[in-house]
Amino acid sequence: MVNLFIQEEEYLIVLNLGFIGNRKTSCPYVACLFLLLSFSHFPVTLCWYFIYKQRRINALSIVKTINLTKTYDSGVKVNALSNVNFELQKGDLVAIIGDSGSGKSTLLHLLAGVDKPTSGEVYIQDKNITKLGKEELTVFRRRNIGVIYQFFNLIPNISVRKNILLPLLLDNKREDKKYFDEIITTLGIDEKLDRFPKQLSGGEQQRVAIARSLLTRPAIILADEPTGNLDRRNSEEITSLFRLVNKRFESTIMIITHDEKVANSCDKVYRMVDGKLNQMDGIGYENY
Repeated sequence: MVNLFIQEEEYLIVLNLGFIGNRKTSCPYVACLFLLLSFSHFPVTLCWYFIYKQRRINALSIVKTINLTKTYDSGVKVNALSNVNFELQKGDLVAIIGDSGSGKSTLLHLLAGVDKPTSGEVYIQDKNITKLGKEELTVFRRRNIGVIYQFFNLIPNISVRKNILLPLLLDNKREDKKYFDEIITTLGIDEKLDRFPKQLSGGEQQRVAIARSLLTRPAIILADEPTGNLDRRNSEEITSLFRLVNKRFESTIMIITHDEKVANSCDKVYRMVDGKLNQMDGIGYENY
């Protein structure tokens, strides 16, 4: 049976057979009005109730894929991804593990909007990016998706500061100095801003790449083997930083990795096998 009674903090108001929206109120008169309308226009109320509930569910999902499939055909068809249904909530820290060729990087490329699926859909904050045109997708990706690469992808002939600010420079936007300072202090690169990438260690370059990915407050940060080019000490430091960034900035992060320690430091771990994605039980930070 559908429960249409008022929750303590949420009210769905249907007035004059129209949907106004959800309001937060402690007013008992509003609650009484809602109940009267619920009984007098029950079919309409029920309809809007389900729409409202679906909106609430969708609002919680930062990333969602529906039957995501990618097939490569070079004479022989290969299913890199096969009907992947995957969802990330705000603040998730997730690892994707799997053998080479299992489909991990293909999934990341589709979520990042740098490749198109053969079929299926990718939603980032309720925006179906598979339906966006090239120019619109480029702008959306720059503002909403942060990507961190194994080999850092920093521009060698500009300073660390400009590398970090690059997403804003491309968008003709000013920096939020307080937020910028918080990022560089958290990542321990506040004294490296005037240096060039070649003057930094691998671990320091990856910190710069993480800072750049955070700058636009993206919906999702995608990290492709972020410790794959680092020694053990730097790998452990970067792994710890991902957890710190996840908690301090409430960032939603998905990490593609072969490193078990990196995977086990995440809250959820998924394994990709032959283009299919499965969550692994008993693995993750709680068991780390």
